[in-house]
Amino acid sequence: MKLKYLSIDKQRRKEIRKEYFNSNFGKKIKHYLSLTLITSILCFIYSIYLIYDAFFKHISTINKTYSITVLVSSIILIIAYIRVRLIKLNDYVIKKKYK
Repeated sequence: MKLKYLSIDKQRRKEIRKEYFNSNFGKKIKHYLSLTLITSILCFIYSIYLIYDAFFKHISTINKTYSITVLVSSIILIIAYIRVRLIKLNDYVIKKKYK
């Protein structure tokens, strides 16, 4: 899929983002995206704590595996947040036919 949103200049992207997130559907999407971002940041912080706890206090291999799994999951959530946001804004740009 071609990302027309990324080909627009920076100032115009800001205006489009503001316009989109002020619409009814955009407000719902922003709410869900912010929940995803908060969850991923909390998971990331928790995974850093688990990694510290598991590796520096010489705890079992299961705890090490769990901490790495939580870290990878939080990184995947952050990537998903960015991708969904870009896809939704790109769909909005295509629908409104901005140039």
